[in-house]
Amino acid sequence: RSLRRSAPTPDLAINVHVSAPGTPVNVIGSTAAGGNVLVTWQPAPQGDAPAGYRVLVGYAPGATNYVFDVTTPSIGGTAIPAATYYVRIVAVNGAGMSAPSTEVMLVVR
Repeated sequence: RSLRRSAPTPDLAINVHVSAPGTPVNVIGSTAAGGNVLVTWQPAPQGDAPAGYRVLVGYAPGATNYVFDVTTPSIGGTAIPAATYYVRIVAVNGAGMSAPSTEVMLVVR
């Protein structure tokens, strides 16, 4: 048997114009008895759509002690240890990350 080569297929150009997402806005944090915490935000009106979000949590302003990756614009938890937390949100997609959001302070008692 002999193998025959077929004609090559034409090249296909795909242009993907992806930019990093904009900084999340309207970050709101709330706490309730029992260490219940909820943080919500909205995607930025500019920039490409985020694929997810990185939640940066610290014990001091600007600090990052914990990082949580989520796909929806909210994060919550129960039985969170009593402390003061500082939370910032970063939007993420294939092109990169946004600048961090405005920081919110949560006091869990």
